[in-house]
Amino acid sequence: MAEKYNRWERFYNKLNLWFNGAVAISIIPFALIFLDTQSEFPDPPLVSAEVSPVIQGVVTVLVVLIVWFGIQFPARHQSELSAKNTIESKLDFYLKIRMKSYLILEVGAILVCLGFYLTKSQLFSGVYLAVMFVFSMIRPTFEKIAQHIGVSQTDLADWGKQSVT
Repeated sequence: MAEKYNRWERFYNKLNLWFNGAVAISIIPFALIFLDTQSEFPDPPLVSAEVSPVIQGVVTVLVVLIVWFGIQFPARHQSELSAKNTIESKLDFYLKIRMKSYLILEVGAILVCLGFYLTKSQLFSGVYLAVMFVFSMIRPTFEKIAQHIGVSQTDLADWGKQSVT
């Protein structure tokens, strides 16, 4: 018979599902485009050589702005998070904010894939790696979550030990 998840496991599994799902959405398209550029006879770029630098510049600037917004998004809601009274309400709100933040960052990753597909420029390989680096920096951990919601790790651990049906 399966054991019951405790509260922390249930929350963390849900948060990690969103995080890993957001990261995974763009990996396959990026990999396919990258592998095409590395093949013996790669497909030509879909845009002309005159338009390619414009697309590269515009997409890169847009991605930087989107990633910056995705990083700043949770901080903009910190006062609302601090106003919550219970650990459960803080974690529910934290999950909602982080889901939106991950999706914002994923929009940036998908935009990189689109730019890469159109131009076949290896600039987008570097930009994609930068977006994935940002994802790795905001990866949810117990310590980060406790710090962000303003609860001691001990209190969060005690809350999490309670089982959920």
